[in-house]
Amino acid sequence: FHRIQGTTPITSIGKGYGIMEPNGDSVFFRSSSTDGENFHVNKSGYLTGLHLDENVDTGIFILDTGYNQIKMQYCKNGLSPSQHEQLFMPDGTKWFTIYDWQPGWDLTAYGGSSSATVNVSWIQELDANDNVIFQWRSDQHFQVTDACSDISLGTTTVDPWHVNAMFIDNDGKLVASFRNMDRIVKINPSNGNIIWHWGGVGSTYTDIVTLSDPDGGWSHSHNVQRIDNGHIMLFDNGNLHNPPVSKPKEYVLDETNLTATNVWYYTHPQVNGFNMFTKNQGSAFRLSNGNTFICYGLPNIQGLYNGTEVDANKNIVWEFRFKDSTEYSYRLYKQLWAPVGISDVKSSGNIKVFPNPGNGLIQLDMDAPLHGDAELTVTNLFGQRVYEEKGSYASLAHSTLDLSHLQKGFYLLTVKSGLSKLEQRILIQ
Repeated sequence: FHRIQGTTPITSIGKGYGIMEPNGDSVFFRSSSTDGENFHVNKSGYLTGLHLDENVDTGIFILDTGYNQIKMQYCKNGLSPSQHEQLFMPDGTKWFTIYDWQPGWDLTAYGGSSSATVNVSWIQELDANDNVIFQWRSDQHFQVTDACSDISLGTTTVDPWHVNAMFIDNDGKLVASFRNMDRIVKINPSNGNIIWHWGGVGSTYTDIVTLSDPDGGWSHSHNVQRIDNGHIMLFDNGNLHNPPVSKPKEYVLDETNLTATNVWYYTHPQVNGFNMFTKNQGSAFRLSNGNTFICYGLPNIQGLYNGTEVDANKNIVWEFRFKDSTEYSYRLYKQLWAPVGISDVKSSGNIKVFPNPGNGLIQLDMDAPLHGDAELTVTNLFGQRVYEEKGSYASLAHSTLDLSHLQKGFYLLTVKSGLSKLEQRILIQ
């Protein structure tokens, strides 16, 4: 979670980011007035969160299981990541949502300034070596007039599109959510073309017809994703609903017949006579046990719950809120956090790795009296296998490994032969 102050009166002194048990016990917390938005275990297996240092840089910090920073990741081409979505893949590729506030836009035709500053939404992909391999910008595909009716074009700063979520779909295409247009689109990364538009209740255009939705559609969505059953899950802030109520929703998306059928949603009971309405931010995740884990973002009324978990029958099984009623979190994640304790592994005396620490090019020297076939594996701090090699013990005993493609950090090298196992901690830096 990330813990930040909300609207006045601001009395919180607990800003920062951390990890807690479901009972509220703290596992880790780091105070920060700038860092930590969207703090979670990324797809790479490492902890990531937004680093913000205005007028200097904005990047994504990467932490190991000891909560040590192993890298500060930046975008390229003069762009900086937003907190909304960063997808760090196991193969080292990285996807970013980006906000680029550009001055000098003439919006007088829409009742606005002759020199407005407009937020252009970008999406950028970097390869494992931080080379740009895909880049996409909203103003090349949308008009400022595509903004919803509640997004003003008459101010000096205008945010007509506002990308806030994305995921790589099962077919390798990119799906992205643009909150301020009430629009979700599917993009072909090979050419940047939009395959389809799915509009919410405030959208000016849609290819996909929304069916069976209790509100006629979603409004100002967040955290769009495809879940394990193949359906689409999103958090509907509900700004344009009457009355405005926020709720998670699940849809069956038929990309052949261009329909999206709502098959599940959850409406939280009123709290002290108020609807659960959060005007921005929020998330909803379907857990492996069928429960749904909900973050209510920035509540419209102070004192509402920050997070709720409901079972498949919509019974509340867990809730929490920060002690200070002005505090909120952009998203909440419920994730397994049981990393391999590499620091506790006792290295075998008859295996040597050098140089260690090193840059990933390492030499093995094993003198154990072993024979026959052997398997060599390298796992990261989260127990994920990142390298493997099989052969005879004799061929592996005095071999050279190239692990330079791996991210900096600690790893566990294991050699198994029959019932014997040799282990050695290694550090790539």
